[in-house]
Amino acid sequence: MSSMVEVADTLEKDKISRNINIEGIGPYRPYKKYNYLSLLHFGHLNTFDILISLIIIGYYYYYMLFNNNIETLNTTASEQEFITLLNKYREQIVYLNSSSSFPIYFYSLFPNEVILLRKVTLVLVSLFLGMSYLLLRRVCVSTLIAVLATVAISSVQIFQTHSLIVTELPLNWFLTTVAVYSWRSLKIYTPLTKAWFINILMVSISLGLSISSKHISFATYTWIIIVSLNELWNLISDINLSGKLILKVASIQTFFFVVAPIIIFAVNIIASIENFKHDDIAVSQYLPIDFQAHLRGGLNFTDKFYYGSIIKMRHVESLAGYLHSDEINYPSGSQEQLVSLSDQENDPNNEWIVEHQFANFDFVNRSVAVANQDLIRLRHRVTGKLLRGSTAKPPVSEEDYTSEISCTGDQDYTGDTDELWKLQVLGMNEKQSISIPSSIIQLFNVGHHCAVIGHEVRLPSWGLDNQEVLCIDPPNQIKTFFQISYVNYRVKNYKDAIVYKGNEKTNVLVNKISLMIDLIKTDLRYNSYIKNIKIGETAHVAFWPFTFTDLGISDQIWLSSIVAIIIFIGILTKNVLSWNPWMITTSNIDIMPDFSFSFKIELLMGWLLHFAPFFKAAHDNLHIIQYFHSFYFGVLLFVVLLNDLYRWNRLTLFFSVIYCVSHIYIYFSNY
Repeated sequence: MSSMVEVADTLEKDKISRNINIEGIGPYRPYKKYNYLSLLHFGHLNTFDILISLIIIGYYYYYMLFNNNIETLNTTASEQEFITLLNKYREQIVYLNSSSSFPIYFYSLFPNEVILLRKVTLVLVSLFLGMSYLLLRRVCVSTLIAVLATVAISSVQIFQTHSLIVTELPLNWFLTTVAVYSWRSLKIYTPLTKAWFINILMVSISLGLSISSKHISFATYTWIIIVSLNELWNLISDINLSGKLILKVASIQTFFFVVAPIIIFAVNIIASIENFKHDDIAVSQYLPIDFQAHLRGGLNFTDKFYYGSIIKMRHVESLAGYLHSDEINYPSGSQEQLVSLSDQENDPNNEWIVEHQFANFDFVNRSVAVANQDLIRLRHRVTGKLLRGSTAKPPVSEEDYTSEISCTGDQDYTGDTDELWKLQVLGMNEKQSISIPSSIIQLFNVGHHCAVIGHEVRLPSWGLDNQEVLCIDPPNQIKTFFQISYVNYRVKNYKDAIVYKGNEKTNVLVNKISLMIDLIKTDLRYNSYIKNIKIGETAHVAFWPFTFTDLGISDQIWLSSIVAIIIFIGILTKNVLSWNPWMITTSNIDIMPDFSFSFKIELLMGWLLHFAPFFKAAHDNLHIIQYFHSFYFGVLLFVVLLNDLYRWNRLTLFFSVIYCVSHIYIYFSNY
């Protein structure tokens, strides 16, 4: 049995295949049975493999502790950010970071001591290396090559640096490796057996926790779905299997690979929301109104929208987007007072007084509700100026169809049609009283027949980096939507106040899912438009695989990832160009090359799926450590290619060992 475990070469496997019937007979050619790997005991681990894995875990942990004084290490910005979120979680204060919900919960299980948390991080990284070794052995990589590959990964400088930093990355790396290892283990067992169920459960749990620790793991989630579909296709190709069994396997895989991880992800996010007991306006100002109502135990409003009210209007499609004016004039165009969208909820410059179209209207002694399609004027409370539309061109978006929004006049100015606005409520009948804050409001200028819109374009520093506001005809409908986020009715003894607690018409589960979606959307937009608005990384994403400093051992290992990708793509290209569909298929099935090739295809796909999303990132503040997932799939591909070379000519291993040992000796001798 040891020869099967070691998988020395193809000839040995052919010999085994003759002793064990793994072939089915099709009408035109033989095919592999769906459980051929299980019949051959392919990729099974032994006690020696487990022992080596434990040695790798223990050695790396104590090596890093011995060579680094974790008590005096400087706290990096990413570590400080994560610890801040961890402290907020402990104190039950709202925070924005849905991608780290599980790591924050995981680290909260330990005492709040940075040194201890760094040791926990080091344990996770060490476990990642141990699992990486077992993964390579599971796919029949030689023991020596698997050990050297694990040592090589641990020698990468950026990997060592993050081994001692308390962030979500080490836990995510470990969970990703568990998911990949469990997937490869799943392939070697007969479907619906006990071992098969254990591994499919491990894939599901690790995948769910992985996407709950880093959004890039949705690429791993996609990868698992794609490779499982391919495996299902192989199952269908066995003509001796019943349709009932295939349907059962497909249903189980769909639940554990598609549904269960999303359930785990949702449970983690909802658990975080349930933990939010205290408000932090610096965070909650970005959250939608319904989420604010949930967090703050309700928002105080009047039941209707009255003339004379002081209001705040919030742009629905913006992250915060409070309609704002300041005592700053446009540098060009009308050169009147600036109007923009602010991120700051409690800024008094967000307050507007709703006035009737006729200046002599007495709103003090008359409580008249604003109705749909009423004509109103909006006076800036702080400066006393009226909101105005004009034909002037805005200083940033200078398109032919864009017009400037400004504030004009003074406290006594009553305005004309430029300052007159038609208030329209989405889905409401004409002259129907407006309910707030659930109503979606649009503002149309009477004088210029244009609508107020907000968009993500930000003004320069002279505009406080606020979002630009425009008047456009015809507008992009969704960019015209506003909500009233605050009302202060100025009539004394007004008794119609209400407490808005969000959308209470839905059931509890639907409401929690709605809050979860709001939190995720806000978190993603916050990362793109607030947190990462400034560019921090100079290297473009495309150069990450080729980034190096002095071509030392660490850089050479880093480059090996993209080298393997290029080599394998070349091999695939050659195979496609030399493919002959009319070639007569031999009766013997060569197991080892086929098994190795399928894994290499999976690794290539994993590299691509984890790399491609960064080219579509909404911001440029990306760090090279975010390439590590792709690097990992690429370096595994390099190891498998090296193992294939070793099987072809074992003398190549001698030179590989000499090369690696000499570089590792030079590297560690520097300590």
